[in-house]
Amino acid sequence: MQEPISPQDAERLQRAVLALALDRHPARVHRREFKAELGDSPEVAAAIRHLVRARLLRWEDEELTLTVPALVFDRLAL
Repeated sequence: MQEPISPQDAERLQRAVLALALDRHPARVHRREFKAELGDSPEVAAAIRHLVRARLLRWEDEELTLTVPALVFDRLAL
C-alpha cells in the first residue's frame, strides 16, 4: 500500500497542475499532457480533482481549461 502524501506535497502538486494550465493558456491541456509533464499517479489525479472541485479548472471532454476565477486570481498575482 502506498503512503499518503503530506498536505504540503498535495499543495505543491496542485500548484504544478495550475501552473501548467496557466502556462498553456489560452490553449487547453489534454489529459495525456498532464500525465507526460507531471506523471500518471493517483496524487496528480487527486490534485486535478481538487482544482476542479474548487472551480479553478474544468473538464471539457479530455481537456482541462482554466475558469474565469483562476484567470482573475492569476492576474491579481495574489
